[in-house]
Amino acid sequence: MAIGEVVTAELMSGLVHFARAAQPGNVPDFPQFIEAFKDINNIRPTLDVFPWLEWFARDQLPGYKQALHQAMKQSLDGVLQSSLAKKWDRLVTDLLLQGDLTDRLALLKNHVLGNSFDEFRGRVNSLSKLQGLVDKVTPDKDDCAEGAEEEEIWRFWTANPPGPTQYVLYGHTHKARHIAFGAALDGRVRMYINTGTLLPLIQRTSSRDGFSMASQMTMAFFYKTDEDKTARADRGPTLDLWNGIRRKTYV
Repeated sequence: MAIGEVVTAELMSGLVHFARAAQPGNVPDFPQFIEAFKDINNIRPTLDVFPWLEWFARDQLPGYKQALHQAMKQSLDGVLQSSLAKKWDRLVTDLLLQGDLTDRLALLKNHVLGNSFDEFRGRVNSLSKLQGLVDKVTPDKDDCAEGAEEEEIWRFWTANPPGPTQYVLYGHTHKARHIAFGAALDGRVRMYINTGTLLPLIQRTSSRDGFSMASQMTMAFFYKTDEDKTARADRGPTLDLWNGIRRKTYV
């Protein structure tokens, strides 16, 4: 799992926890809202959380804003004071924001969070436009794929013939994917496979006026030489990989 996924999970779980503890007395439907609000961590891209809140809460959102803004501040404080932040205090910087993990979170708290929910949203929207420029420079960036390509087990791949390891599996990011880094004439590959997560994925519709939810399902089947008699022994394991989504609810 990439460190960004860990930080996002900590922030989102903290946000839900502190929002639930707030329980504003002037909003009678707040408990029901928070019960559904826990799905916020499944929204991708993450910055679509603001349109999702407006779509989901409708006319009740003004009553929730103060509690949500305070909960975000408390969640950021919790992560900044955690052992996680201390251990990952010297991460490599990126192109968008300079600084390590705690620098970035402190910047978010001190300069982006603002004094109200609406101020926070406005500042995040401004950053999202800048992020869009970065995404055009590095489209479809996948930190897990970059990590997989640097795995030590690939060191034999450049040998003649290519080394024995063909597949590296990662997981828990929201979108499943696979990338072949290299291939040999005999059919062997050097492939990264990310099986994603069974958590629901919430995405904005193309009409931009709503959100849909579906559970992703990924199945990877590996067969040893004695299980796949059609494969040549020197090619190593064979693979079946199936990706799909589930909209039906099973009781």
